Amino acid sequence: MKTFKSILFITFFVVGLTSCDSLNNLADVVFTASFSKSFPVSLQEGNNSVDEVDTLNFTDDSDVYKYRDKLKDVKIDSVKLQVLNYQGDANNTITGSVMYSSIASSTGKAIASINGLSLDHLSASGEMINLPLNSANLNDIGSLLQNDKKIKVYLKGNVDSTPASFVVKVYVYNEITANALK
Repeated sequence: MKTFKSILFITFFVVGLTSCDSLNNLADVVFTASFSKSFPVSLQEGNNSVDEVDTLNFTDDSDVYKYRDKLKDVKIDSVKLQVLNYQGDANNTITGSVMYSSIASSTGKAIASINGLSLDHLSASGEMINLPLNSANLNDIGSLLQNDKKIKVYLKGNVDSTPASFVVKVYVYNEITANALK
C-alpha cells in the first residue's frame, strides 16, 4: 500500500510539473511588428559612398512596449527596402548592405544585401523589395532586440554615379513571442 501511495504521489507531482509548463506556454502571445527607418542620402560629385546610421527603438511599437519585460523570442521575418525621391542619373544603381549593431558598438554586421538596385526604377515605381537575409546574424539581432530593446541600423554601400539624392526606407518585419505570465 505504501508503494502504491508513493507511486501515486510521484505521478501527481510529475503531472503537476508538466501541467505548470503547459500552462506557462499557453500564456505565450505571438504577434508581429514592423519597424522602419528612413535614410536621406545626398551625394556630391565624386562621393559614391553611402554611409548612414540611425537607432531603432524596439519599444516604439505599442505591443512590444506592452510586453517589453516579457519577451521570449524575437524572430526577423524579412527586411524590405524602398527608394523615394530619387534625383540623379537614370541608370544609377546602389550596391551594399543593411547592417545592425548594439547601441554600444560602432561596427555593424550585415543582415541584408543590396545588389545593384536601380534607384530611378525603384523610386518611380514606389516598389518595396525583399532583401536577401544573412541568416548567420538573424539570431544575434533577435537577441539584441529582445534584451536591449534598441539597435543601430546602418545603410552602407556605393552608387554608380554622382551627384545623386534619394531616401532609402528600410523596413524590418518581426515575429515576437512574449509570455503574459512572466
